[in-house]
Amino acid sequence: MDGLQELEDTLKRDLGDSVNSLRLEIIAKCSDIDVDESEFSNRLTRVYDSAQEQSVSLMKGLTRARKELFSKDLACTLPPRIDFIGDPVRLDLGQAEKKMRLFVDHVGTVREELLALETNTQSNALQLIDRFEDNYSAMMTSLTELLQEFFQKAMNFANKFYESLKELAVTTITAHLEEHGDMSPSFDLMADGADEGLDAPAVDSYLLLLSNVDAMMEVFHVYLVYGHPYLT
Repeated sequence: MDGLQELEDTLKRDLGDSVNSLRLEIIAKCSDIDVDESEFSNRLTRVYDSAQEQSVSLMKGLTRARKELFSKDLACTLPPRIDFIGDPVRLDLGQAEKKMRLFVDHVGTVREELLALETNTQSNALQLIDRFEDNYSAMMTSLTELLQEFFQKAMNFANKFYESLKELAVTTITAHLEEHGDMSPSFDLMADGADEGLDAPAVDSYLLLLSNVDAMMEVFHVYLVYGHPYLT
């Protein structure tokens, strides 16, 4: 049927162009998501690495202070087994007690610094996570809107195709009527002995029209349900 192939080609071309455009936009958005995820992961890693580095530094300082206290100021071996190894005559108990109080204060200071470090680390990590979740949610919303826009375009293409197909069918039938006259007696193509109205080529034309409508319906549903092969 004249014009039918052109309608099919137009629908396929419009859908193909839209699918290809959708594919490129999805690739771009997925790339943005990957970049944002990588940056988030790097920032979060730096936060924890920095906290780990500071914690280790504090504990090393505390270990050095303890070693100096026991081996130098108290003249004892290190815990867990503590033995006095110094000269009792030369041991200044007042000075040793003062050093012990200073060490206890040092332990308290390190404890407070570690607690503050943990709180700050958790706060910084949660801020990064919240920011990433907001960005990710916005990107997914944009992706959803992109898909909705595509399906709306696809529906518009289908509606346009069926409107054009209806006009083509009317034009074809009108032309046949003008050429062959009233064809209503043979509209029942399945009736036995139907020998008036549409001849065999005309019947084949109508069957071709119907089969192409079904075929295009199938093509359109394949695009909508399974997607374009470029997206798989």
